[in-house]
Amino acid sequence: MVAQLACADCSRLFPTKIGLSQHRRHAHSTQHNADKLSRVKHSGARWSQQESQSLLRLANNLYPSCETQTALFARLEQYFPGQSAISIKTRLRVLNWQAQQDESSSGGPDQTIGQIAAYSSEADDYSVWFKQTVDCAVSLLESHADSSLASVDLLAFARGLQSGIMTPEQVLSLLDLHASRTFPHT
Repeated sequence: MVAQLACADCSRLFPTKIGLSQHRRHAHSTQHNADKLSRVKHSGARWSQQESQSLLRLANNLYPSCETQTALFARLEQYFPGQSAISIKTRLRVLNWQAQQDESSSGGPDQTIGQIAAYSSEADDYSVWFKQTVDCAVSLLESHADSSLASVDLLAFARGLQSGIMTPEQVLSLLDLHASRTFPHT
């Protein structure tokens, strides 16, 4: 008797690995793509000019309240989802950022606390904007949903981002893959 391979998503049986793979690719494309994405090594995220400027401002504002640069990099990770502490450290080095050693140049503790509060508010504003944008995308995709695989995939990507199951980087990779399959000649 030939060994049967079971689909992890629906328990359907297949006689070959290729058959199982094709089934998952077509019947469970979102999960299949997410599984593939989790195995892909990311070649490093690119920093936009706006992100670089925000990183510099935040590093300058938060540094006085951090005991070490390592603590600063760990704290900056909270404001830049998908970026590791090493990535942040490297980007600051590329941007020629220098930690302010002179307490007098920072304007004193009261000004520093005000700067941190102001930037925390800016980061909160970004988080609110990002959530509203994702919610709007999900709503638009739901209201214009049809039975096409492309529409279903895009809605699944947006819902994954909305629920926090997927990171923006994962969704970007899935969108790249989706676009290359949907528009193969571009």
